[in-house]
Amino acid sequence: MRIKEIAAGGVVVNGDRVLLLENARGEWVFPKGKLERGEHYSRAATREVGEETGLRARVVCALPQTRYVYQMGEQPIEKTVHWFLMAPESGTVVMPVERFRQAIWLGLDDAAHRLTWEEDRGLIAAARASSGNTAT
Repeated sequence: MRIKEIAAGGVVVNGDRVLLLENARGEWVFPKGKLERGEHYSRAATREVGEETGLRARVVCALPQTRYVYQMGEQPIEKTVHWFLMAPESGTVVMPVERFRQAIWLGLDDAAHRLTWEEDRGLIAAARASSGNTAT
């Protein structure tokens, strides 16, 4: 029996650049994390972006959800991530969370090639379509 996990995250776009994080396993990802009890998806995405990057960002619009299964020891976990296109409002990118090696701003095409997971690459196209490439 799979455990179901719900998370939310942000595709933070500033002009024609998007923020990516490199985690401790060397995977390039967007900031995301689990919802806290009673927390709305968009609020969780905003909180996670702040916790993982130091940025304060606002939600522009919802993006498609992603779903995948991963293993935690012997236990399969079915994870659904609710994604949001976000625009930075203030702050400087800092790495307050030890599980990430670095954060970088890349052009959308470069980011699509750098991202580790195919599901995340699809979010670049969705962000581009939703923002007209001008979500600032």
